[in-house]
Amino acid sequence: MLKSKESLAGQQELFDQEADDNVESGAMSDVEITDADSADGTDAEDDSEGLDDDVVWEDIEDGSSNADDIGDGEVAKLDAALAVALGTRHIHAAMEGGGSPSDESDMDDEDMMAIDDTLVKIFKERKRIASMKQQKKDAKETMTNFKLRVLDLLEIFIKLQHTNVLSLMLILPLLELARSTSSKQIGIRVVAMLKDYARTCKGNDIPPTNDNVEDTWILLRGIHGEAMKEASHAHSSACSQASLLVVKVLVGADRSNAKGVVGVYAETWAEWLLSKKCKVQPFMFSDFVSWSTNASKQLQR
Repeated sequence: MLKSKESLAGQQELFDQEADDNVESGAMSDVEITDADSADGTDAEDDSEGLDDDVVWEDIEDGSSNADDIGDGEVAKLDAALAVALGTRHIHAAMEGGGSPSDESDMDDEDMMAIDDTLVKIFKERKRIASMKQQKKDAKETMTNFKLRVLDLLEIFIKLQHTNVLSLMLILPLLELARSTSSKQIGIRVVAMLKDYARTCKGNDIPPTNDNVEDTWILLRGIHGEAMKEASHAHSSACSQASLLVVKVLVGADRSNAKGVVGVYAETWAEWLLSKKCKVQPFMFSDFVSWSTNASKQLQR
């Protein structure tokens, strides 16, 4: 549910809707427009709601998302085709060449009818593109609002059941959402939820390890895996806080787990030192050192 993109495709996937071929198709079936007719020679770009490696949350409220710019290349082609159909391009070329618009041959009724048909097709296609862009915009807003309502429910559950192991298992999906979302609203909301969760779990008021403690170790390594991916500073900070929460759970269950925890951080540190692909923020290690300094007084026998 949370992994669905904030897009028309994500909405169709989540609610099992069938795609409208007339809306999803990016090519004109009735009017052939070549690159030579395009004003800028660019093709329409695919609608991509995900984030690249350099993650940027786009505020859905300002309507400036690059994903909403689909069809601009098609519109340019249609404008160029319209200019050709109306003869304005030929007139402009004639004027630049020192000729006169009257040099063009007169059009008969058959030519005029052909132009009328072309104009109808062009304007119909422009309307289709505008409708497609509006549908994509509406779908993004719908998916964003839907996810925000889901987060409302999860936040209530986490606050009331912060010592429940199920709350602990929500950490990784929420971190993945914070990294992958294109909505600034959702990104900020998720990070705030995770930080509040980590602050709430203090002392002995923490979730227990799962019946299978290995699941908790898998969660810790999964959080470190998220931290290695390039994302926003807020996402990295949430990863650090979530990691320390899981560390508290493991060490609280068994002091001997401290050695394994140090090993996980050591592996992440080595990856950060040796691999350019590892994008862990250095403060993740300093946060752990600070926690270790305070925890050592209680752990030392």
